[in-house]
Amino acid sequence: MTNRLWLLSCWAILTLAGCDSNDGDNILSIGVVLPLSGTLDNAGKAVLSGMELARDELNDSGRLGGTAIAFVTVDNKSTTDGSAAALNKLINEDRVPVIVG
Repeated sequence: MTNRLWLLSCWAILTLAGCDSNDGDNILSIGVVLPLSGTLDNAGKAVLSGMELARDELNDSGRLGGTAIAFVTVDNKSTTDGSAAALNKLINEDRVPVIVG
């Protein structure tokens, strides 16, 4: 069931993002905001590890029709100000079409 939910989520992300990245390659860049330092760093690192495993499995499977998923990860330093700064960076500098975290 979890695998189906993951595939459905990926399908939705790719559909909403138009299966295209900013530079025209077949790479979908997904912004990821997580606490990788500070008081919640253990949780953030565990979540990122799980996301990377799922991304690698999905990219290796070929289920995305030649499109690969790449993460643009930003540390929010376990603070609300850090989260705001991370979102600002992902939106204005990295220009990712999808953000999770």
